[in-house]
Amino acid sequence: MLSDVLARERARITLGRRIGLVLRRHRRENRHSQRETAQEIGWSRSALARAEVDAAALPLHKVEALLALTGHRLAIVPETVETASALGEESDVAWGVPDLVARDAGRRRLPTTGAVRLRSSTERLVDGRGTGHEGPWVWTRAR
Repeated sequence: MLSDVLARERARITLGRRIGLVLRRHRRENRHSQRETAQEIGWSRSALARAEVDAAALPLHKVEALLALTGHRLAIVPETVETASALGEESDVAWGVPDLVARDAGRRRLPTTGAVRLRSSTERLVDGRGTGHEGPWVWTRAR
């Protein structure tokens, strides 16, 4: 039966293919050709065609931009149904300072295997005279 075939195919849809289907549906609902849409976003028609088939190979920032064009967005939600429905999605306030802000002098995130704290202005003034202590963050190894 056709319904069985559709159910099997729906179960096999990957995230990349799902994004491609959203892109194609949006374009068709707005009665735009691939060429028109590609010109609008500054892509080639063939790149848009590949994205509509499977967007998995695209960089995440391009996927986000394409989804924004369609009125959709990416969301990270907890795996359990109860938690996901209660939260809607994971809130940005759940991420702490070390995850979002703390960086070393090379603008890299600090290791996750220790404790991170912001140095006081006095500490920075005293330590700033030494080499390699210019950053505002202190990372200490977990014991």
